Amino acid sequence: MFLPTDDKALLRTVLVVDDTRENLTVIGQLLRPYYHVRVANSGQRALQVAHTQPVPDIILLGVMMPEMDGYEVLAALRAAPETREIPVIFVTALDAIADEERGLQAARWTTWPSPSNPQCWWRGCAPIWS
Repeated sequence: MFLPTDDKALLRTVLVVDDTRENLTVIGQLLRPYYHVRVANSGQRALQVAHTQPVPDIILLGVMMPEMDGYEVLAALRAAPETREIPVIFVTALDAIADEERGLQAARWTTWPSPSNPQCWWRGCAPIWS
């Protein structure tokens, strides 16, 4: 299981975006011992948070959200010079291959399942933050 061990990891900021309170709680609990965690419960709020200090080092972005889904949020992030280079990982309950491929192409990193397997979260962070 990958766990951050250097002191610099404690300074990294993760923005978690999901419209489901339970997901925000579980993901926040997994990450807070190691990272500065900011949360947003909507796409609009995510865009506001992403443009304020501390700017996130990575964004864990829910796909299925009302009003503005994860793909729309990602498009807005990529359109802004201040946020276009922030790595984005889609967090989704969608499990169809087509959904995963769309997420991989859009986010350029990966997709993760909703927070049911904490160990995959740490393995997934390793290539991004190393």
